[in-house]
Amino acid sequence: MQLTLGCVLTLVDMENSSGLDCLQTTAVDAGRCAWRSSTLARWPMRTAFDREVNAFGALSQQMRDHLYWFGPRGFIFTSPWVVTPNTVRHAAVLLLTMRGKTVEVSAGGTRTTHDMMAIAPLTHRGLRAIDAGLLSVHVFPPHPHYAAFHDIAAPGVVALDRSGIGDVDAALADVYAGRLDLSDAERVFERVVDAAAAQLKPARQRSAGDGRLHELLLENPAWSLRELARELRLSYSGTSRHFSRTVGLPLRSYQLWLKYYTAADLHMRGHSWTEAAHAAGFSDSSHLTKTWQASYGFSPSYTNDSGHVRIFSRAADEAELDLRRIESSRQAARAAQRARRTSAADTAGAALPHALRTYDATAAISSSLSASDGMP
Repeated sequence: MQLTLGCVLTLVDMENSSGLDCLQTTAVDAGRCAWRSSTLARWPMRTAFDREVNAFGALSQQMRDHLYWFGPRGFIFTSPWVVTPNTVRHAAVLLLTMRGKTVEVSAGGTRTTHDMMAIAPLTHRGLRAIDAGLLSVHVFPPHPHYAAFHDIAAPGVVALDRSGIGDVDAALADVYAGRLDLSDAERVFERVVDAAAAQLKPARQRSAGDGRLHELLLENPAWSLRELARELRLSYSGTSRHFSRTVGLPLRSYQLWLKYYTAADLHMRGHSWTEAAHAAGFSDSSHLTKTWQASYGFSPSYTNDSGHVRIFSRAADEAELDLRRIESSRQAARAAQRARRTSAADTAGAALPHALRTYDATAAISSSLSASDGMP
């Protein structure tokens, strides 16, 4: 049976007694929606839902998604609607919700429902967040707390205590609504990641050598383990152990993440996805699209649509600042032009009485001379 979007939303409303807060279902084909929740088991309904509904953007008319990009440290993605049956990503992920609602994550044959969860890197998982006010906090490998997420026990998902971040609940609501600028949002990002890491198994303290390893990889993304070993002055096996212990990922997985990051960062700086794909080392844009889809559940081109996604990044801020400067210059030029016109009009107005007075004096002299000529 094929379900229309309206039908699926009706089924969701039947499953959740409170219904959807920001979307009212419409009348749909009675023949397609004649069956009711009482005649369906919970999981068949969910399977139909997951198969028929878009992963992202279903509620874009009510609330756009927001993407706050913090460079190599991570990003925050907010959305009222995310349904992804199976994705795996290199970033560690924190999932939070607004309004006390919950989301459901499936991994390793188990399902976890909560309002704050941590997900280990490289965890195959599904996500169902329907009108829950989702904030998806992605922590990249260079972040000092990344390794703490890597130690999450199988299946890679753990519920966390939300009370530890009660002091930033209002700020999280502003992030979700797109009301914070990038700098304020980044402070919220760090606060939430710090609180989550404190609840997870403490990771090994990072050393100066850890930072050096990340610098080498950012500068030389194609370097092999042998090249890294030579630069770090370690043995091949010692470098392998140092890499896995420091980063929390095998080298090949880290380099694939770095390709994703490079492509995304270039796109944030104004390059097309095709240009970014080639510069990052993908064979072509379709290769990037395919792997990106498997990781995030949507095509990278989804972020191009400003009707669906609003992006906050330093490059975007700089572009907006440039536009403001241009508009300010235009306004100043228009004001100067108006001032010149006003000044010219005032000058002309001041000159007119003088011309009239000169004309009157000349006329008076002429009249006097004429009168003199006519005397006997």
